Amino acid sequence: MRYPITILLAGLLSAGCPGGGGGDPDSAIPVETLDPEPAGAPTGTVQVSAPDLGCMGRPETPAAGSSIELTGYVRTLADPTATAAPPAARVEAFTPTGSLLGFGFADTSKQGRVAIPVSFTGDGFDGYAVVTQDGYLDYRFQTTRLVSDTDFDGYAWLVTQAEVDTWATTLGITVDSGAGILLGSALDCQAFALENVVVQIDGATDGIGYVDGPTPMECPTLQTCDRPFAAATGATFTNDTGRFLLANVPAGPVVVKLFGRLAAGGPLTLLARIDTAVTAGAITAVGMRPRMGVD
Repeated sequence: MRYPITILLAGLLSAGCPGGGGGDPDSAIPVETLDPEPAGAPTGTVQVSAPDLGCMGRPETPAAGSSIELTGYVRTLADPTATAAPPAARVEAFTPTGSLLGFGFADTSKQGRVAIPVSFTGDGFDGYAVVTQDGYLDYRFQTTRLVSDTDFDGYAWLVTQAEVDTWATTLGITVDSGAGILLGSALDCQAFALENVVVQIDGATDGIGYVDGPTPMECPTLQTCDRPFAAATGATFTNDTGRFLLANVPAGPVVVKLFGRLAAGGPLTLLARIDTAVTAGAITAVGMRPRMGVD
């Protein structure tokens, strides 16, 4: 199931991934495994219809120049297909250290489309974006992907506090206003969701929610999907949506890691890692594709 740069209340988030670039895998770098394995770990290997993990350990494909246009759409969770004009949300792009690179607004006449021209040093854009709009929770989005071209980057859904409260009630939890909500998605190199993935957040695997959602037959593309996504109960690893979430994450730096079996009977091997920052009273969203270089 393909979901490029997508953010939903119950963990719907992902990002596109380039085809892996050139170079040889860095086989000299020790690969981390998850040992001991948590209770309820999947016995099967990482799955999609035909998982592409060929970019794992390979360098990024650098951008052709030193500037790029970040593109996507901002919509609301209540109206994912934009049957009405979405809000003109502000979207800001930052460097990894928090310097503002550029900003734009969702175009209400173009179903929420946003385009932000940014300049960068290095091989591409490796920062994060923040979306703000009155009446909705702020969110900060970051991906393990190095953005090196101007291809369409996907959708972002605005979420209200009332929607968060409804979700929390369904799960039987209380959301702490002094903490944040972390959402994420496990992806292969072609941005297809990965099943049978265990998520570790700051060294812990317990308490993480995994997400039910429409099957590919029910929702062949995000543009035609308007069925709500809901947190699964009792799940201990990703299903075919690849999504996960954790409420009440303390504000501040956080490390997210994904583990999966690359071969039957093999260990739970590190697939991806991201160092991000959680904001109190807001959503932090991460899109995670296979580890690159020496992640």
